[in-house]
Amino acid sequence: MRLAKTRAALAINSLVCSIISLNNLMDLRLALVSAPILLALGWAGFNIGRAAVGQLQLMIKRSRR
Repeated sequence: MRLAKTRAALAINSLVCSIISLNNLMDLRLALVSAPILLALGWAGFNIGRAAVGQLQLMIKRSRR
């Protein structure tokens, strides 16, 4: 049990260190530019997915007639 806690602590520590090093490498401008683009892609994917599910349901409903 103690070994598992130590391994978990080491994993969390390495994750935090990697996030800090990524933070040093990535410029804030890159995040500011990519965030709206990723948001728009996610919104478009959501709308397209919703329309695709609606069409699939319509096809299934029509095929049962």
